[in-house]
Amino acid sequence: MSSEWLKVMLEEISRKKAEAEQARVEDQTRLEEQTRVEEQGRVEEAARSVVESAACAREKKVGDAE
Repeated sequence: MSSEWLKVMLEEISRKKAEAEQARVEDQTRLEEQTRVEEQGRVEEAARSVVESAACAREKKVGDAE
């Protein structure tokens, strides 16, 4: 009986370890995805800023020429 109990306990420990590892991997993946989305947003915002600055510079140049 003792060896059967030990076997069950080892299987339970192994299962819980595997579940914890899976949860850790999922959390890491979610964090990486969130970071990627935030970085993409920052890049897009910077690109918009550059485009707006260029448009303002063009308008100023056109206004100065008139």
